[in-house]
Amino acid sequence: MKKNILRFAYAGLLILAFLSSSSRPHTKSYATTVVKKFSATGQNSGGSLTTLYTPSSDESLDYRVSAYISGPQQAAAGTASVTIYWTDENGAGNFSCSTGSLGITSSSYNAVQSSGACVIHLGSGQSITYQLQATGTPNYDVFLTVEEM
Repeated sequence: MKKNILRFAYAGLLILAFLSSSSRPHTKSYATTVVKKFSATGQNSGGSLTTLYTPSSDESLDYRVSAYISGPQQAAAGTASVTIYWTDENGAGNFSCSTGSLGITSSSYNAVQSSGACVIHLGSGQSITYQLQATGTPNYDVFLTVEEM
């Protein structure tokens, strides 16, 4: 009899443990997918507006665009930056996010770098574009990554 009571008590505890674990809220994890990587090394001037990524479907999606720009030690004097542009579906026009300006001097003893990232909602049928800006003749590298969220 004592064994049966212990078995029932044990079974009851197992049932309670199962019920309490299954009633916890579950969180869903979201992974990003890299859809485009771009790099340009040895740059020394700006450039025109260039398409970075165009989705293959016409649906509106969210993206994270990361930009990293760096200049080597003792590069030519100047500034450099990269700006990312996109258009959302509300017809609000172009918006931009930038790495900020990278000040490069001819007497720099250390490499310099700047980075930035923006989360965007890209409108249906739109593209993500970028533009490199430079003053003077800096020597710099730029690395861009687009992730679908």
